[in-house]
Amino acid sequence: MNIELANRSTLHTPENRAMRVASMGHVVFAATMIALGIFGLIQGGFTPTWTGVPMSVLGREVLAYLCAFVSLVTGIGLLWKRTAVVVAGVLLVYLLVWLLLFRAPNIFRAPHCAGYVVGLG
Repeated sequence: MNIELANRSTLHTPENRAMRVASMGHVVFAATMIALGIFGLIQGGFTPTWTGVPMSVLGREVLAYLCAFVSLVTGIGLLWKRTAVVVAGVLLVYLLVWLLLFRAPNIFRAPHCAGYVVGLG
């Protein structure tokens, strides 16, 4: 019984609420997302991760800032234990929607072009 109480009391320590680091790759990925977000907000355009949006898309500039914001917030969120799972899911859905809306159509337009296929992954 005392062990259970001790475990409960340590759940809310600052160490458990602080950064969650699963591996060095985890940190590098989160830092990359943060850097892409900052770069996108400063530049005001699409970073290499979020390219492929046609110039004719309405609200293209707003979409560029949204992508930068998503990169920044998800990068930060991946580092905290409480938000890591939810943020990873949000990022996955966002990347899949991006892939389907802006990257995959290029393959159907020009299936012989290797550049489009490489851009998928």
